[in-house]
Amino acid sequence: MKRLLLLLSTIFFLGHFDASATHIVGGELVYTYLGSSQYQVTLIVYRDCSVTTDFDDPASVGIFNANNNLVQDLNFNLDSVVELVGTINSSCVTAPTNVCTEVGYYTEIVTLPPVIGGYTIAYQRCCRNAGIVNIQNPDDVGATYVATIPGSESSPENTSPFWNQLPPLYVCAGLPFEFDHSAIDADGDSLVYSLCSPYEGATPGAPQPDPPSTPPYSTIDWQPPYGLADMLGGSVPFNIDPVTGEINATSNTQGTFVIGMCVQEYRNGILLGETRRGFQLNVVNCQAPVAL
Repeated sequence: MKRLLLLLSTIFFLGHFDASATHIVGGELVYTYLGSSQYQVTLIVYRDCSVTTDFDDPASVGIFNANNNLVQDLNFNLDSVVELVGTINSSCVTAPTNVCTEVGYYTEIVTLPPVIGGYTIAYQRCCRNAGIVNIQNPDDVGATYVATIPGSESSPENTSPFWNQLPPLYVCAGLPFEFDHSAIDADGDSLVYSLCSPYEGATPGAPQPDPPSTPPYSTIDWQPPYGLADMLGGSVPFNIDPVTGEINATSNTQGTFVIGMCVQEYRNGILLGETRRGFQLNVVNCQAPVAL
């Protein structure tokens, strides 16, 4: 009997561990307006491909109205998985090759009639990498990725901004890091960039909420001395130009860091919504050939 209980306990533990072992690297939610109240919604999830847990397939995506009531509980099927090429902000060294990052793409068409206050689209997953140095309890903290569709009182016929490119997976400690993190907007809306704290979401006990929890969402807890004004540490704090989206930083501390960027879109001076991207950046020693 004791052996049976031990076996069952072991199976439960391994199952629980495996379910919460998806090391989330980053993610985003974006959408394109197709007409007739239809939107093509794309969920993009970045993760370590060294873990044994697969991408969610399907992924649970919730759509909430302005009163934070769930109006649609959807399953997004995984369309494709692509391994990212490791890049670094120096022509003198080669990016590490023994760390693997994959990106999973999900795309579905949803129908959302115009309503006052619009909609919030959300996806949640746990957990992040234990080695992240700038947030508290990273291996117990999940992530929430959201998109906002404007309400009928402003302009529901809207396509969200799309980021042009992904920051490099690695940057050199002590060297200036400059990157164009601008976005494009199919509607020609005015875009304003800022740094923002990524959302937390999901827990090791419930790593794949179905449906996601209701808004509003809490942001991650930064590990002092890091924070919104200094995500990486170093002689030049991590910052983004509000007009161009240009990123600048010089970090002197090696390690793995979570960063968050936001872009707000304005039409005729009216704020329509905000698109958020959370990502994981690795600061490495580039004084010698990089090896992790």
